[in-house]
Amino acid sequence: MNFELGTSCKLAPAGAYKVKTPLRVRSGIIGPQIDNGVKLQGGGHQYEIIDYLGNDWQKYLIPIDTKGVKLK
Repeated sequence: MNFELGTSCKLAPAGAYKVKTPLRVRSGIIGPQIDNGVKLQGGGHQYEIIDYLGNDWQKYLIPIDTKGVKLK
């Protein structure tokens, strides 16, 4: 499974990752949001990691693209 971490993640930089060790996650749709007065439509898919990774996140995730995601 590949997934993206949002920009609010403090442990791993935002971007796309490949999971190398099984993790418990919640899967769902991103709802509409307002960011600095700009309404973002939402509708994309997201995964939330339930397990606490601490500073050892690299044991579980392989960075694929750490450029992040730009919201338009």
